[in-house]
Amino acid sequence: MAMFPVAGARIYIGPELDDKNEDFVAADFPAAESPDWVEIDGWQTMGSIAETANQITGSLINRGRDYMMKGTFSASTMDNVFVILPDDPGQLALRRAINSRRNFAIRIVFPTGGARMFIALVMSGGDQGGEANTAATMNVQLARNSNIVLVAPAA
Repeated sequence: MAMFPVAGARIYIGPELDDKNEDFVAADFPAAESPDWVEIDGWQTMGSIAETANQITGSLINRGRDYMMKGTFSASTMDNVFVILPDDPGQLALRRAINSRRNFAIRIVFPTGGARMFIALVMSGGDQGGEANTAATMNVQLARNSNIVLVAPAA
């Protein structure tokens, strides 16, 4: 089983993208080399990008037990932490996106070359202090509104 490190991963914010009735595919996003992607520097902690099925329970009288089914899928909110870099174009783009009610393209690229892409609302970006020997951080919540598009590493 191949594993990949989080260290060396990069996160990018792209343009505003409208939601769709069907799942996104890689072609729905700007190309990797497009100037529409802006890297967000200072990424300290990567949050979860989980997908969870909601549980439907039906009580079956004749079986004397509850039967479980999967319902709609719910995306987790991705909680990220960035060391504040006031002049970083990516962090400035995040701060502007907080004031928007639109979804933005998000791309995470791993050192192996694989990537994850999705659309999300930038819900918040509060600054966080700490102890004397810590860097001030910006805590950013991304509320995912699409499936996760997995891009395999180039062969």
